Amino acid sequence: MILLARNKLSSRQQPDKTHRTHHSQIPEETNSNYGGMFSFWDRLFANYVDAPMAGHEGMDIGITEFTDEKHIRLSWMLANPFLDPSIQSNPKIQSESQLAPR
Repeated sequence: MILLARNKLSSRQQPDKTHRTHHSQIPEETNSNYGGMFSFWDRLFANYVDAPMAGHEGMDIGITEFTDEKHIRLSWMLANPFLDPSIQSNPKIQSESQLAPR
């Protein structure tokens, strides 16, 4: 009885790999699979994507403007929400020393 209920619940739960599609760099995939646990919300609002185009192993994750390795450092991770992505993607605008969080 418990096993049957568990199987019914898990069929409605959204696996981690499905929500992972939401973190893709492709806009159509980024704007999908918002639900962290249940996919019925995404299906209801017609923004569910079954799998990323490049597959889960080939998918590029993250915001394209923040793919530089410097953004892995804690200081940059804390600063990223306050940075202008257009400046980050154009190195001619400012040098890295001017962009570094203080």
